Amino acid sequence: MKSRRRQRAKAVLLLLAVLIALICIWLITNPPGVTRSRIEADARSGQHIPADYQIVQDVSDSTAALLFYGDTADSHVVSIYFNYSGPDLGYHFHTGGSLGAIADSVAEFSLDGHDTALVSMNRPQVARIEMDNGQTIMIDSRKPFAVVIPRDSGQITLYDSNDQPVEQIAELM
Repeated sequence: MKSRRRQRAKAVLLLLAVLIALICIWLITNPPGVTRSRIEADARSGQHIPADYQIVQDVSDSTAALLFYGDTADSHVVSIYFNYSGPDLGYHFHTGGSLGAIADSVAEFSLDGHDTALVSMNRPQVARIEMDNGQTIMIDSRKPFAVVIPRDSGQITLYDSNDQPVEQIAELM
């Protein structure tokens, strides 16, 4: 009787050890996401962004767009995060760096099932973003911007400070 109990106890312990090992492997290969409140800190540390860089950012339930830039606005670093559906609960870094499209035009980042991120150092002097759903977002035409557009917004049109359409959009994803 005691040997059966011991065998059963050993089997349960072995099963628990295997289960713990599988969870550890899963966490190593699929690390949990970053919370909304930790995205900036994660981007700064992961991309080695100087502490004195300013930031503009916008975050939705599915997408986060962060644009870091120096005092002279000559240098920048972008960070795009997506919150994938599933059990990990959090945002995951998707792409980033210093991209010419962000310096000279407006960069568009989109991924199926997620909101669209528009990021720019704003050389085209975008003053507003209009969407087919009737929503308008006002932008300071003299400053860099990072905006997240809801996925069901329809066509997006950008206008400069003279109410002229801005055609300089670079689709990066």
